Amino acid sequence: MIIPAKDCGTIRKLCKDKVLVATAGTFDLLHVGHVTHLEHCREFGNCLVVLMSSDARVRQKKGPNRPIISQDQRAKMLDSLKIIDFVVIGFDPQPDTVANRTVGNLAILEIIRPKMFIVPNPAWEQDREKLKSWGIQLRIEAEPTRLNATTKIIRAVLTRYRNRRD
Repeated sequence: MIIPAKDCGTIRKLCKDKVLVATAGTFDLLHVGHVTHLEHCREFGNCLVVLMSSDARVRQKKGPNRPIISQDQRAKMLDSLKIIDFVVIGFDPQPDTVANRTVGNLAILEIIRPKMFIVPNPAWEQDREKLKSWGIQLRIEAEPTRLNATTKIIRAVLTRYRNRRD
């Protein structure tokens, strides 16, 4: 189910008797690395929430040519996966707010309070104590290989098809 960030408080109610786990990412050009990560996250609970970066956040982080797939389409693809219960489009530097805070993953996490937040990005280390104070265990799990990273896929496609005329 795709839940607008402003309504993310309903997730706790809908998962009241379940172990809530969350992860975050862009999920542009969905690939096997994403699926493997999501399956791993699901092993820690029985309600998986994906905090997906908005188009504005992806452009801010990865440059003007990204994302390749729009946020609405990325959310729909993620929502179609059986292992995901909720998709929230967050991290948007727009003026929308949740609980009087700019919509972002930290604000959403404070509201939904999953048991665990699993991410590959070590930048989250700076928020470990804050998350712990909300009862959220942070697991930073660096991916051993990024063979399936979207950027690498884009480069491979450009290299292979750069001079083709068919």
